[in-house]
Amino acid sequence: MPDLPISGLPEHSSLDGSELFAIVQSGITKYADLVDVKNYVTASTPGLGGSGFGWARYDDTQYTTSSFLTVVDGTNVVVPNNAGFSVTTYMNSSIPFYNGTTKKVQTQNEGDVYTMIVTFKAKAPNANQTHIDLSLISTGATPYDRVSKSLTFAKGNDTWQNFYESFSFYADADFVTNGNQWKIFAVGGDVDIAGSIYFIQRTFNAG
Repeated sequence: MPDLPISGLPEHSSLDGSELFAIVQSGITKYADLVDVKNYVTASTPGLGGSGFGWARYDDTQYTTSSFLTVVDGTNVVVPNNAGFSVTTYMNSSIPFYNGTTKKVQTQNEGDVYTMIVTFKAKAPNANQTHIDLSLISTGATPYDRVSKSLTFAKGNDTWQNFYESFSFYADADFVTNGNQWKIFAVGGDVDIAGSIYFIQRTFNAG
């Protein structure tokens, strides 16, 4: 076949991974197929493929709407979630994203970015004067408490209400070392909570 410019070559059909590439290693020309190239790029580039992203779910199995936890007005508690049920198959992480014993959210690498859903049921005897402050609280030195939201009760007194809140945050060295906890602050009246679920997704892997 005469030498042709790339544009003069026949156009490829659908790729199946067996296509060969010429590579040079230690001055010797060798070949690799498309799957080899893909695996190398995926494994060596942060944020790609199985080495980068992942998600997990953690459900509390201790508190229910018939056996709930009461947060007294003016106090705060760590959101109760014992991770009695969990889905961790797709984390792609060397550590779990949450520890149900310490109640800590955990991160793998400094610079990682996560999106987290916090969902639970809550009610208040005096709904019109009561609200919740839901905040991510550092157990180390870095203040994360501005990752927070104030929640009100729209359904009236003593009526269970679903809360589904989404947050994004990054991990610094302190977060990686110590982990952080979600806390609920009851303001204006007592609050009953139950049925918490955490969904955590890593959206950038800095490792």
